[in-house]
Amino acid sequence: MKPTYIYLTTALAIVLIILVNLSGSFVNTRFDTTREGLYSLTQTSYDILERLQEPVEITHFYIAADPRFRPTLELLREYERRSPLITSRAYDINTNPSIARNMGVTFHGTTIIRMGDRVEEVSGGDEVSITNGIYRMLGLSSRTIYFTGGHGEYDIFSTVSEDHLEGEGDDDRPIFLHESRGFAKFRERLELMGHEVDKIFLAGNQQVPDDADLVVIVSPAEDFLPSEIASLEQYLQDGGRLFVMLDAFRDGGLGDLLRQYGISPQNDLVIDFGNHFWNDATSPATGTYTRHPITERLPLTFFPGVQSLEAVDPLPDGVQVTTLFSSTSRSMAVQN
Repeated sequence: MKPTYIYLTTALAIVLIILVNLSGSFVNTRFDTTREGLYSLTQTSYDILERLQEPVEITHFYIAADPRFRPTLELLREYERRSPLITSRAYDINTNPSIARNMGVTFHGTTIIRMGDRVEEVSGGDEVSITNGIYRMLGLSSRTIYFTGGHGEYDIFSTVSEDHLEGEGDDDRPIFLHESRGFAKFRERLELMGHEVDKIFLAGNQQVPDDADLVVIVSPAEDFLPSEIASLEQYLQDGGRLFVMLDAFRDGGLGDLLRQYGISPQNDLVIDFGNHFWNDATSPATGTYTRHPITERLPLTFFPGVQSLEAVDPLPDGVQVTTLFSSTSRSMAVQN
């Protein structure tokens, strides 16, 4: 090989390295390659950070002996990357006791969020806790959402166990295993948006709480009692909001109540040969929706084990029904 060619190749390699380093100094970009996006913020957090109009300082206290502090430190860097108005600091509470004492902090895992004269203290260094604290400081209105219990519904307080993933070059990176029929992750997203979330049991002539902005029923396996349905009916008559999710073949005894509002569950199973997830025709998929605020920015979604709904004809007085999406013309419904 000629010396001139070797010199030229070496020079080009050096120039390429310089260009890469220069581009890295001007572009604040990071790639999260972890399986669960452990070190990335959700879109909800992005939306809240875009509302900031003044600087926010986040201070987190940890102990170095606890390996769980590392994801928090990386998360704080991501907040800074996503908003120029955010600065963060982290202190080992054992080696910086005076700083913790001056900020009124006693326990490790505490995060102090300061914006002007406003201060929020949250317990935890996870995204839900930190973004929720920022949300409260912005004074954004929250909602109180109740999920029903007692009928085999999905549980918003389901258990989440922590394990560690091996073989990916990060010995301390945790993974989270969620309980079957668990809705804990969904509850965290609602809390991330600043909403208050709780569970209610309507058995025994209990009424829906007065502060309920929304009641959610998630796939009941057993029927609601007549007294419980009466409580829901009274709540709706008083202007309440109800969101019902049903599995195939059962309506939880809510059919008559829903028909009063123009929706008739068919207690069947939809099979769509025209559009479905992979090779499972019992998981209809759709990427086409009616233009509506609910469906705005929705990607392709699929619905395993979904039953069909029909609009009541004629509709009750004062009721309007909007179909947000439909299965294809190659779909059918089976009763068993």
